[in-house]
Amino acid sequence: MDSNLNEKLADVFREIIEQLAFMFAEPVEKAEVPGVSGDTLGIRMEFSGPFAGRLSLAASRSEGVEVAANILGLDSDDPSAQVRAEDALKEVLNVTCGRLLTELAGAEPVFQLTVPQSIPLDAQAWAAMLAADGTQAFDVDGNYVLLSVEVNSEG
Repeated sequence: MDSNLNEKLADVFREIIEQLAFMFAEPVEKAEVPGVSGDTLGIRMEFSGPFAGRLSLAASRSEGVEVAANILGLDSDDPSAQVRAEDALKEVLNVTCGRLLTELAGAEPVFQLTVPQSIPLDAQAWAAMLAADGTQAFDVDGNYVLLSVEVNSEG
């Protein structure tokens, strides 16, 4: 497996969020990211195959609403965007995971992916995710998004 996992994840995420939601993600130093305030969404999915692991994403609900609105071509104050915020972030994570695995392993290996699931994410869980070694932070059009990858050597 490639030793540039975090770099590849950052590149893939930036490409996906731009192509899928027409938003721009810029990496930021984790020390710049404030604690969570307000309603925050956590999404996680696992994969197995030639190697196994987990990909997690955390963002404010307002970021999820913006992503949903952009994907659906709606205004962010549209009730449909409000309702679909979590699903939009699940889709971003799902597409990011699929593309990352292809970047790491090529098109031939087969991976099994779990359905992205919501995870509880309070202020303490946000801080723990932010502090974790495999976590990267991004500014996505003015909101912070955390993205974390854990890879095991065996699938």
